[in-house]
Amino acid sequence: MQGGSGSVTIHEVAEKAGVSIKTVSRVINHEANVRADTKQRVLAVIAELNYRPNPSARHLAGTHGYNIALLYDNPSPSYLIDLQRGALESCQAEGFHLILQPCGYLSRTLESEIRNLVDESRVPGLILSPPLSDAAGLIEKLEEWGVLHARIAPIDIARPGPYVAVDDRGAAFELIRHLIELGHRRIAIIKGHPDHGAGHWRYEGYLTAMRQYGLPIDDNLIVQGYFSFEIRAGGGPEAFWRCPTGRPPSSPPMTIWRRRCCMWRMNCRSTCPANSPSPASTIRRSRSMSGRP
Repeated sequence: MQGGSGSVTIHEVAEKAGVSIKTVSRVINHEANVRADTKQRVLAVIAELNYRPNPSARHLAGTHGYNIALLYDNPSPSYLIDLQRGALESCQAEGFHLILQPCGYLSRTLESEIRNLVDESRVPGLILSPPLSDAAGLIEKLEEWGVLHARIAPIDIARPGPYVAVDDRGAAFELIRHLIELGHRRIAIIKGHPDHGAGHWRYEGYLTAMRQYGLPIDDNLIVQGYFSFEIRAGGGPEAFWRCPTGRPPSSPPMTIWRRRCCMWRMNCRSTCPANSPSPASTIRRSRSMSGRP
């Protein structure tokens, strides 16, 4: 919602009055659930700034409630469903509607597309899921425009602003330590998407644990994944059976990986060399431990 002249926005009113955008909207729409002193303070700021709500935007808010947009660029449908469910529950609890907005985080028109979304849908805030949560150009524009936003599992956790994440590095470290304590020494990993924070921090945890326990980092046991079942560029279950001599190792590697256990195990059994001593053991991360699959 923006002033008719475009010179004063609802964000400025909310900031000067020391209230949320939602509270300003409630005052403008004459809703009853606003304290009298808060209402008077907001009205005083509106008069001081000569703020004039856009009539069409006001009608939109009064008819459809409030909107929060969830921006995503993720190939995993199950991850999106879980993310959508959590965001939807929170939005509904606060009287907001959730808008799902697919985005290409490498698109040259990303910033302009989001600007159109903000202007047309009148969203007071955005949720940025990986890898959009680290799209520096987009985030800088949102800060410039004064658009509230929260990031999910970013790589750059030092950047100012709200974000939601778990300790992926610490969790991965604990998994590797557990495997080492069980006696495993050849531990493989399928890395997550290189532009996703969770994949970055899990790999850091893997490397930290291997080095702390004095185990060698074998590039043959590290495969680049993309948070999907298919692994690109020649990777796959068979990749873990490679070795410099071209012969299978004397014992299969212990693998820390992600999800779709049954499908991956079946594929692994069908691609392991016939003279391998046994199928590779696998361990996966639970979705309850992280914001990523």
